[in-house]
Amino acid sequence: MLNPATQASNEASCKSIPSTPSLAKPQSNSALSSVAHLDPSFLVFSKDEEERDDDPEGLKEVMWVSPAMDISAPHNYLPSVLQNFARWVPLIMFEPLRITDPTKQRITSYFSSSDANRARIILIGRVIVVSLLRANLNRETEIYTSIRHSLGPDAARIQAGHLLTKHLENITMQAPVYSLHTIIRLLHHVTPIFRYACPGPPDLPIYLPGLLVDPEFNLRHFVSLD
Repeated sequence: MLNPATQASNEASCKSIPSTPSLAKPQSNSALSSVAHLDPSFLVFSKDEEERDDDPEGLKEVMWVSPAMDISAPHNYLPSVLQNFARWVPLIMFEPLRITDPTKQRITSYFSSSDANRARIILIGRVIVVSLLRANLNRETEIYTSIRHSLGPDAARIQAGHLLTKHLENITMQAPVYSLHTIIRLLHHVTPIFRYACPGPPDLPIYLPGLLVDPEFNLRHFVSLD
């Protein structure tokens, strides 16, 4: 059975989107080529900058009611689901505003139909968020790795620390629902970033007991998980 957002997407696409050879969004090849010229702090975005760049068409404002909410409160379940799907729709549709209303109506109807459907759509929304976070983290990690040698030692370690914190947050969100094998694989993937965030030359062994009392929480947390 298709999820409600996919059904709405298919229905609206057939009605309103003209035939075109490709609906894929064009990708810029210049992003990575120019990244080495950026300031070392480029990986640290403000929340406003992230939201503005991520939603150029104002889709999120249409899809959900409150931009800041406590997702653990029952009255915020539906707005949080709409918020999660609003992040996903632009990735699959060339003109996402065309399906915004039918998608919102379909999700709302599905959410209200039964407790089982409500739980299912909430879970799907959270899976979408985790997938998007992982994709963004992989992109940021690739960019950091490509320019690390052009940064000063202190700047490189600070940026690695920011990335490590994001990876640990992502792992913490996935730990309750993913297999132990997946979590171990994620920890293995982030190990180079952990090493870059540690004090001292990156080619020397790490004294792990010393990191357990390190003032940086992300370093202590990674060692504990490992």
